[in-house]
Formats: sequence, structure tokens, C-alpha cells
Amino acid sequence: MPRYTSALPKYRKHRASGQAVVTLFGKDHYLGPHGTKSSKVEYDRLIAEYLANGRRPPADLDQKPPITVIEVLAAYWKHARGYYRKNGKPTSELEGMRLVVRDLKCEFGQLPAESFGPLALKRLREGWIARGLTRSGVNRFQSRVTRIFRWAAGEELTP
Repeated sequence: MPRYTSALPKYRKHRASGQAVVTLFGKDHYLGPHGTKSSKVEYDRLIAEYLANGRRPPADLDQKPPITVIEVLAAYWKHARGYYRKNGKPTSELEGMRLVVRDLKCEFGQLPAESFGPLALKRLREGWIARGLTRSGVNRFQSRVTRIFRWAAGEELTP
């Protein structure tokens, strides 16, 4: 188990660039030309944040940006092109998936995938009804949307 130390990360010179640098959580932060007042002020600011956060990494360092619906659709489409085949030829289900992917992309492409929920699906259904799809057609489309997001959860793309 590592020992607790009260020592602060060192202000040091990066030889190749002549910049001042400090390493926090395994990442180098360049502060400007070594020895200047502005680099020391930047060092003090970073160390103050480091101490204020209890010597733990900030939350935004641990998190990666949320995956969007369009990224889920791109990954699923790649999977679907290989999955929906029979005797080496694409099945009709692939065409149905293409239509659903198109509608999802147009309506919710930039939305974070974890934000796509029942209300978004309801809005999508209302759009299909307004276009004149039959009840069974709407239900098939809804089933495909559910299949896409279940697949994404199984691949750990979404929660």
C-alpha cells in the first residue's frame, strides 16, 4: 500500500522545451517558460486546485465524453451489415434497420445515447404514425429501436 506523503508535485524544467512543468495524476501540465513569474502563478493555481480537491483527480479527468446516438448507430450499423445476412446476401431486415437508423439519426443524432428514453421513443413513434405507418409497422420499427439500444448496452456503449 502506498504511503501518504505531504510533499507536493515538483515545479521543474522540461529540458527539451525549456518550459516549466508539473506532473499531476500522471499527466504533464506545461506552465510556460521556466522561471518566469507567470509559470509560477500557474503552478500555484494548479496546486491549489489539487489540494482543494483533496489530492484526488478532478471528476472531469476521470470521465470520457458521453457517446451520442449517432455513434451508437454507426457501431450498430457495422454490426448489422454482417449479422443480417443469409447465404451471403443481406436480408430484408437490414433494409428495415436502415430506415430506423435514418429516422433516429435525423431526430436524435446529437443527443447523448444515455438520454434517449421512453419520451424520445414516444416522439419517434408519433412521427411514424404521422407518416401513415400501420400499427404493425410502427411496432416493428419500435422493436428495432429497442434492439439497437439493447445491443449497445450489451456492448457496454451505453448504461
